[in-house]
Amino acid sequence: MAERTGMLTAEDQACLGSFNIAPKVIEDIASQACRDFEEVNLLSSWRANFNDWMNRDQAVILYQNEDHEIFLEIALSLKYGVNVPETMTRLQQHVFEEVYFMTDVQLDAINIKVTELNI
Repeated sequence: MAERTGMLTAEDQACLGSFNIAPKVIEDIASQACRDFEEVNLLSSWRANFNDWMNRDQAVILYQNEDHEIFLEIALSLKYGVNVPETMTRLQQHVFEEVYFMTDVQLDAINIKVTELNI
């Protein structure tokens, strides 16, 4: 009999069953990652709650296309005076890393729309 090391083998994991991560969980992780940037704001809470209630656009939306590619759409406002391309590139990288670290899901694209400017 093999000695147990405390690590699960592939054979052990197959016996445990499966798990699923809801899209809302990934959206919430991405939302929290955006909050790590002081120069970036997601939709204000009343707008986000209203939009959720109306079943319309949210600040962060996860979807999968017909080719099974996973995309994240983020709508946000940006503080006036920041370097937009540099900030958006850092934000995309941070969101990608946080989602991957917490879920092991690799996003195919993170599309960011700057919808407002905070002056």
